[in-house]
Amino acid sequence: MNKGDFYKKINDLYDKGTYLEKYGLQAILAAVIIILVFSAISYLTLRKNESEIVHNWGRGNVKTENGEYLDRQQTGPDYKCDPRYAPLAGFMSGKIQNKTQEETYDAAFAAENFTECVTDTLEDFTLSLFNPFLLIASMTHANLGNFTMSMGGIMDVVPKIRKQVALFIQSVFNKLGMFVSYMRKFIYKISDMYQRGMGIAGITLYIFQVIFFQIIGMAQLIVSVINNWLEAVVVILINILIVAVIALIALVIVIGAGYIIWLAGFALAATFPPWTLPFGILLVIVGAIMWVGSIIASVVVFLVIPITLIALLFYALFILIPVEHLVALFPNYIQPDPGAALALSKGKEKNNKVGLLKYLFPAPPKPGLSKPNKPPSPGETFTGKMAEKLRHCFDKNTILSLNNGKNIEISKIKLGDILKDGGVVTAIYKAKYDKQHEIYSLKETLVTGEHLVLYNNNYIAVKNHPESIRINKYNKKHIYCVSTSNKTIKINETIFSDWDELTNEEIHRLNVVDIHKELEGGFSGDTKIKLNNQEVSIENIKLGDKLSTGETVLGIMQIDSKNTNCFEYNIKGNKIVGGPNIMYQNESLGINSTKNEINKRRVDINTPLYHIITDTTMVPIGNTLFFDYQSCLDNLL
Repeated sequence: MNKGDFYKKINDLYDKGTYLEKYGLQAILAAVIIILVFSAISYLTLRKNESEIVHNWGRGNVKTENGEYLDRQQTGPDYKCDPRYAPLAGFMSGKIQNKTQEETYDAAFAAENFTECVTDTLEDFTLSLFNPFLLIASMTHANLGNFTMSMGGIMDVVPKIRKQVALFIQSVFNKLGMFVSYMRKFIYKISDMYQRGMGIAGITLYIFQVIFFQIIGMAQLIVSVINNWLEAVVVILINILIVAVIALIALVIVIGAGYIIWLAGFALAATFPPWTLPFGILLVIVGAIMWVGSIIASVVVFLVIPITLIALLFYALFILIPVEHLVALFPNYIQPDPGAALALSKGKEKNNKVGLLKYLFPAPPKPGLSKPNKPPSPGETFTGKMAEKLRHCFDKNTILSLNNGKNIEISKIKLGDILKDGGVVTAIYKAKYDKQHEIYSLKETLVTGEHLVLYNNNYIAVKNHPESIRINKYNKKHIYCVSTSNKTIKINETIFSDWDELTNEEIHRLNVVDIHKELEGGFSGDTKIKLNNQEVSIENIKLGDKLSTGETVLGIMQIDSKNTNCFEYNIKGNKIVGGPNIMYQNESLGINSTKNEINKRRVDINTPLYHIITDTTMVPIGNTLFFDYQSCLDNLL
């Protein structure tokens, strides 16, 4: 073997050797040194903290009466199984066991201590490792037992489930119904709040309008008084001038007459016998007085004429014309008021101020119940509004043609009669005729002037129809009208509106299939109403009756109940039977309709319903304030 192969073999030997083969001795030496150093440090630390270590030796293994170990926070640090001190436990066996230590290092105690630590650690590890499996097995066993019991009672559970599902569905629908009801109330309250806001705005505007018109009225009155005063001054001056001229002419005549009498006196005294001398002297004296007095008066009157002319000219130039120009600068609505002038003249005719006072301060309406209805427009009153409706009627002898070929007077028509044009009579109205209502004759039909008639495909008032003739004398006590299913009344090829007088737009706005069935008002005939001196059924109410709260009955409506949805309502504890749409005053909602009531029960009525119209639109029944018949539709429009 040469030298090169020898080195190569040596290098291959080292290249293929393991780490321990190369550095085993150094590694062992380093491990021994580390162990010795660690043992020395542990031993020195042990000796330094020996008392604390002995005091806390094995405290982690302290058990309670239940066999559970106390945690470190309860027992303090446990040095028994601390790897720093466990191998050196033999040095402290005596102090730990409270006995004399025979040997310097008690290896048996250290081995026993090591065995206990390893056993405890393995026990804890084993429990931690197998606890999940034990828990799963226990739960599986319990669940299988419960499942077996459940399967055994499944036939009993199915009916219960079905019952519970039915109850749940019923509860859901009940909640849904309550939700819809509350939403409807909420929407209605929002709508009512909006209407109240609009009502307040209308009242505010109406108050400002009243104040404005009062100011304008006072201004008109002042201007009228000034204008009358200016005219009066002119009239007075002209009258003075006329009187002065007439007086001057009369005085000239008197001067002539006095001069003639004076001459006659001289002639009588000079030419006639002596016994006539006293008469002549008397005539001379009288003539002289007349002549001289008339001359003096003529001079005075003659001075009055130019003075009056100067005053009239001065008044016209410096007062009348400037003031008239100033008044002309005012707006048209502050020009002299003819109404005030007429009132002044009426007052003068009666030699008092009644005419002007009545014009400026009309009598207020009589007080009654608090009626929170919407206020009338300026110039309109509730009574006036009712009067408008009362004027929409026919003469009692008006002939209506039925579909069976018969003709019948409107005052004898019956509920349910079918007219020739197919309309069914759903309600009959009767009112007391007031002479202020104008009656017209239109193609031999006597009807009030405000009733609507179809002319050129548009409804107009009868009084505006070119063929209508006003009747000056009409002495009937009552006038009549009807409501029909098709909302028209055909008389001799002339089509009139029925009592409701609804336009096509209003019918569309009501958005119902059958107005009579769904929106009719009225009470059952036995509903009690208090009059001034007694309580009567509404079916026995008469025109002109006074209710206990002061209302006057202006009209009576009899309504067909057979084709109407009738209900029994519980309003403020009072049972009211009537149609589906009766308006009343609700403290929370304001004007409310019974069609919004939830607490109601459907009933069948075989007798007619009744309602009335009053001069205040109010009908008190029990402790509830109802609105009269015309409000049934008007408040929905």
